[in-house]
Amino acid sequence: SDLANMGYTKSEPVSITVEAINGMSDPVVVQMTNDPTVMILSKSDAATREPMDGATFRLVDENNAVVRLVETSKGNYKPDSNGAESFTTKNGEAYIRYLPYGSYTVEELTAPDGYTMDNPKTVIITADSNAQNPVRVAMQDMPLALR
Repeated sequence: SDLANMGYTKSEPVSITVEAINGMSDPVVVQMTNDPTVMILSKSDAATREPMDGATFRLVDENNAVVRLVETSKGNYKPDSNGAESFTTKNGEAYIRYLPYGSYTVEELTAPDGYTMDNPKTVIITADSNAQNPVRVAMQDMPLALR
């Protein structure tokens, strides 16, 4: 459906009761809403589990094409053909909304100073990936150790 391509989740079913009094002058009104899909990337120090900023990431779709993202506010992104090819976190998190359904891979491009990069992680965005049930991706970088 078009909603899948635009990054919206499916609506929840709405139950209504129509009675004899519900005519043209007093109709039953049903409002359906579609929320955006939501993916949350969290970034932390693998040793301390503390949230961490300073890494850059990119999102690649199932066809191996980079998903360009525009930052709507600090740490919040949505797909946009004129957007950037990479994104970062705020307070250890990045929220990406309005992703069309499908499989995506998050790749770390650069790690914060003194850390190793985490391996790519693959996630699947579905019709149920809303704010109450976001797709979560956890990336952890190990501190570099001296011997």
